[in-house]
Amino acid sequence: VSEEDVWLDFVSSVFIDTPRDYFYRHIHNDPDQQVHQHIFVALEDGNTLITQTSQILGTLRVFQRSFLHYNDIQPMGGIGEVSVSPSHRRKGIATKLLHKAIQHMKEGNPKPISAPESKMPFIWSSLHTGEAAPLYRTVGYQSMPLSFSTIEYKTLPKAKKDNDTDTIYRHVDFDADIAGMKQIYHEYCGHFVGCFTRQSDYYWEHWVHQETPRIIVATSADSKSIKGMLGGEIKKNENGTEILLIKDFGVCSSSFAHDYGETMFIDLLLSWVNEFCPQYALENSIVLPSAVCAHWKDVSHCIHEVDEGVMYLKLNMANSKGESTNIVPLDAEKQGTNHLFWSTDAF
Repeated sequence: VSEEDVWLDFVSSVFIDTPRDYFYRHIHNDPDQQVHQHIFVALEDGNTLITQTSQILGTLRVFQRSFLHYNDIQPMGGIGEVSVSPSHRRKGIATKLLHKAIQHMKEGNPKPISAPESKMPFIWSSLHTGEAAPLYRTVGYQSMPLSFSTIEYKTLPKAKKDNDTDTIYRHVDFDADIAGMKQIYHEYCGHFVGCFTRQSDYYWEHWVHQETPRIIVATSADSKSIKGMLGGEIKKNENGTEILLIKDFGVCSSSFAHDYGETMFIDLLLSWVNEFCPQYALENSIVLPSAVCAHWKDVSHCIHEVDEGVMYLKLNMANSKGESTNIVPLDAEKQGTNHLFWSTDAF
């Protein structure tokens, strides 16, 4: 049994509602070539080789990422898989692990991964939590609310709004469409704060493909250019009712300039439902980040929930160009409506 297997067993035993495969995917689909070196563990005294879960007191993982502050790349270390053995909680183990990880991130990023932006010093750390926000505040993390909106499916038109016969809507081909999706994704996400950059083809081929395989793209008739993309997943809410969660979306610059991507969203959504879930009930809802639809005029939407669990910590004071920066994406009043994160990238 490898140390990775023992670690996976430990993490999945703590996060009992999350399947082991989730953590396995997040190791093996990550472009980080030194992924195991960014997993921190607290062990019983004297242990050097991990052979069983009982040796692990707690653990966390640093994910090497970067996010967009509009068009500026901000290298970031994500914190995930923070877990402590039930018998060793309230002993400061998680806090010690966090301090260790923060120091590791502040010292820079000496191990390059297969994405150009990952070779830059970390500027930020980010994480998502539920009830553990007080713990993360003690080491300096601050919340930045992420709002989600609901669209009632029955209120949408049942025929495409764009009558352009030169546009084709089809299931994504990950072998052929990555370059076009990357371009659309970055054009669109450059209008917001918080989207991961996804500059690595490996990330698209493995992480995105596994986490959000159901993507519809809008292409030109010759399929040479991609105009838009939408990925989703049918999930159940707290009441057991099915919802369609929008996990990914992006449109070309002309579509954004026209109506912030509203028409393209409707047409992509109708194509997605027809392709993947034609029986989707009219009384069900679509849930998407509020930043996406904040300026839409025709689609009726309302705030579904505000997630207070997205947190940031400033690590260094240089941007991707090595310039000093005072960018603070924690000012909810100024930037909260533009705060966007796709669940495809969640860890």
